[in-house]
Amino acid sequence: MRLLSLSLLLAASGCAMMRPSTPAAALPAVEWGSSFGMCAGYCVSRLVVADGTVTLTETGTRTPVEPRVQTRPLTAAERARIAEALAATRITTETLGCPDCADGGAEYVEAGGQRVTFEYGGDAGGAAALAEALREVRTSFPANL
Repeated sequence: MRLLSLSLLLAASGCAMMRPSTPAAALPAVEWGSSFGMCAGYCVSRLVVADGTVTLTETGTRTPVEPRVQTRPLTAAERARIAEALAATRITTETLGCPDCADGGAEYVEAGGQRVTFEYGGDAGGAAALAEALREVRTSFPANL
């Protein structure tokens, strides 16, 4: 009788038949980048989120510099934020404003084979949520190796 009571109690609490957690849907690859044409040193940044990892590559444009590459796992919070931002993203144009004009810099966001390029720190249009999420991931990396 005690075994039956314990089984009923566990079943009622949802503990008797624990289901294995199902993995979340795969996050599609997304990319963010920035560049400054009239710059010396590390002027180009490229952040790629794919297969559960985040890779930041920094290179130069006008001066030869050794590329800096940092890779780490994507955190659960970052994954959730990016997935939410992707759901709200609508890329409808290729260029917004005047990216890299007068060396104001340029940024881009790419998802699903579509890319929008915009002024550095500026309005990303329908990709604003994704741009902000990826900028946040970018700031989690050390500025200098």
